[in-house]
Amino acid sequence: MIRRHQLFRHEPHNEIYGDCHRTAIACLMDLEPWQVPHFAQLAATQRGYDWEEAVAEFLGTHGLCSVDVSFGPDNGVEGVFAYMQSRNPGIRYLLGGMSPRGTNHTVVACGGGYDWDPHPDGGFLVGPLTNGHYEITFLLPLSMQLRSAA
Repeated sequence: MIRRHQLFRHEPHNEIYGDCHRTAIACLMDLEPWQVPHFAQLAATQRGYDWEEAVAEFLGTHGLCSVDVSFGPDNGVEGVFAYMQSRNPGIRYLLGGMSPRGTNHTVVACGGGYDWDPHPDGGFLVGPLTNGHYEITFLLPLSMQLRSAA
């Protein structure tokens, strides 16, 4: 895994959307952020753009797919980390939650803790996403996906 900072800070008032999510994906894939589409920017500025479909398509071109798991806020991020350490120690994953800047944010975690925050100011996560949950995303070989689901 490489460690890179996102190229754009979140400034929706200027029609610039943060690219933490694509940067975290890039880090896990050993790619530079510019090599991954800026899904959030495209979703915010192109009518009908489906960023989840675009992520799946991009990952597919690299032989990968993603699996998302949602955790409720009851035990905080500590509960997420305790579970991940007991079940998946040493495995890196994307973790979505609330940034210290008050926006949804994606970081890289590993087992029972944070590994990398792509935002230049850091700070990792201070709470769940705006939907009230933490979201874990694993990147897996595309061969794990059923052909009928692709």
